[in-house]
Amino acid sequence: GSIHSLPPAVKPLPSAKEEFLEEAKKIEQENNMDFSSCKGYLPKFLGVEIPLPQPAKSIQKFIAKLKGTDSNVLKYYHYSVILHSVRMMPVISAINVDGDKGKRLDKTKRGTDVWLRDNRLDYDIQLDDKYYRGSGFDRGHMSRREDANWGPTAEDARLFADLTCMYTNACPQINTLNQSKRGGLWGKLETVVLETGAI
Repeated sequence: GSIHSLPPAVKPLPSAKEEFLEEAKKIEQENNMDFSSCKGYLPKFLGVEIPLPQPAKSIQKFIAKLKGTDSNVLKYYHYSVILHSVRMMPVISAINVDGDKGKRLDKTKRGTDVWLRDNRLDYDIQLDDKYYRGSGFDRGHMSRREDANWGPTAEDARLFADLTCMYTNACPQINTLNQSKRGGLWGKLETVVLETGAI
């Protein structure tokens, strides 16, 4: 299996929501997601070197390392994450944003996000649906879905966007502040920055 086997982010009927969660669990349990083609955050993306920030020395002992390695950087498409193993949330999430409309080819309507844990880390140091369900909090993207939604093809752009829905890339956020579709000020600000500041 490869990462391209992720389910499409289509909006299920309300009765299918549990099936959607079961599909996510199945992908996790198969433990065969392949991240080898993910280059992560690129420091020279803007033409000048902007290194990925590193956690302060005072918290280094809490930083999660990928299984069997000394690396603490989770590389995805267009972005990278460094995770706190005790708080189970990202300490750093950095993304390369390309505002070129010619690369924003994915015009599909966003549906229900499928959130997954990363098999490169132990699952017990990652938050999951059980934590968020009934908490009143959103799974707040640290590297934003829309910011990763670009690439050489519409299919690639959709995949790159979908892969921001990792529990390693989320922190609890108050939904009325976070969601632009519900009038959330933070969500509106993010939209303005992308549409006017990055293009």
